Amino acid sequence: MARTKQTFDVAEYPSIEPKEVTKDQLMWLAERPDLALRVRPKGSPCWVYEEANAGDLKGNRSPRRRVLGPLSQYRTKSSAITALNRLMAAEQVVPMVEEFLPRLLADKRSEWAKGTMRQMDKAYRIRVLPTFAKHRIDAIEPVEVRRWFDLMQETPAAADYALAALSVLYDHAARVGIVLANKNPCKGLAVRRSPKPGYHLGKPGLRRLFVALDQATEGHRDYCDLILLILFTGARGGEFINLRWGHIDGLRLRLPESKTGPKIVFLNEPSAAILLKRKTCFEELSPEGYVFFPGRTRESIEKGLRIFWRTLVVEADIEGCRIHDLRHNFAAMAINKGIDLKVIAGLLGHADLTSTSRYARIRENTVRRAAQRTEALIMQRMNGIEGGDRDTGGSV
Repeated sequence: MARTKQTFDVAEYPSIEPKEVTKDQLMWLAERPDLALRVRPKGSPCWVYEEANAGDLKGNRSPRRRVLGPLSQYRTKSSAITALNRLMAAEQVVPMVEEFLPRLLADKRSEWAKGTMRQMDKAYRIRVLPTFAKHRIDAIEPVEVRRWFDLMQETPAAADYALAALSVLYDHAARVGIVLANKNPCKGLAVRRSPKPGYHLGKPGLRRLFVALDQATEGHRDYCDLILLILFTGARGGEFINLRWGHIDGLRLRLPESKTGPKIVFLNEPSAAILLKRKTCFEELSPEGYVFFPGRTRESIEKGLRIFWRTLVVEADIEGCRIHDLRHNFAAMAINKGIDLKVIAGLLGHADLTSTSRYARIRENTVRRAAQRTEALIMQRMNGIEGGDRDTGGSV
């Protein structure tokens, strides 16, 4: 049943004393039905307006009420109507999610890899738009995002990706000046994915992998070199599959395209030696400029690499290890050597430290050594204070 609004039409609102009101009242304007004066037993009267809602998660379309300002600011209904008209005119320039999305994808086309573009587009179409398409970007509240996110927890990985996609949309909207930088309702929501633990090779596993690669080199040199480069650099397999000779710049690979955009991969001595040997033997055989498998489609190479890897892990007795786990092991070995997490993130090409911390598998003895070093530092400081050598400032 539709709600009946109490309306009245007077030139000016009289002075209203809260003590004269026994319960909350909404007095709607006849000439502006979406604007009302709210009076409460406690507190000052204020103007409120109704904002059309695109619908919540259950399809309800009840309007939201928002505060326009106190009666002390807008003493007459004409001034309140003028203020609301100005507000509505300003808000009309803020697009809805479905209107802003094409601009986001167009702006990101040169930054994201093709695979990333496909995944993000899918997340927006399947997860984001069904709920938020008709919502203005500046009108989505954190509680709505939380409810939406909670409803997807049967597929936690997809929920995490959808949340990240929505957050990217808000970050870009802030970058182009559509919303404020702090107007991201996704911030503060913790992802809930429990990622599969990466396969930790360890020294015995690495030795068996090297032996298996050495035995397979004669008939599968390209695949073996690809795997060694992933292991030595921590780069993604697709980055080497698409590598061209023109991307090599001394001890750097300057990749124009990766999962997170343009990227520099730093080469160490073993990886540089592999590429130098390939350049000497195969560069003239690659008119397209590809370092690996000239003349083949990149999709067929990815498929062939997966097939070769399945055979290799059996030979090396490391079944359960994925190609991507070579990146995990690169990160784990780096962090267990005390290399800063920010440096590792740069080596892996991560845009944020959250991804790096998930990949980096820290051994217990590394944490124990860190605790022991910290304890020793604290004891040294305590001994210095007891001896009269009190610090007067500075960093620890």
